[in-house]
Amino acid sequence: MKFYIDASVFLHLLLDEDKAEDAEKILLMVEEGEASGYISPLVVEEVVFKLLVARASELGATSFYEFKR
Repeated sequence: MKFYIDASVFLHLLLDEDKAEDAEKILLMVEEGEASGYISPLVVEEVVFKLLVARASELGATSFYEFKR
């Protein structure tokens, strides 16, 4: 079985959202060799960006320049 793994799979797992359990199952299938998983560089970019935005929100930053400090 082959999967194109979208950013949402990683984000559900990393941000502990409702679908985290399903996301974990997909990634475990790939890890255990039951399936092949593929991503693109854009998936990595989106995951990093969304995690930065989530962290900035936790810190109360309202702009990029506030987050850099």
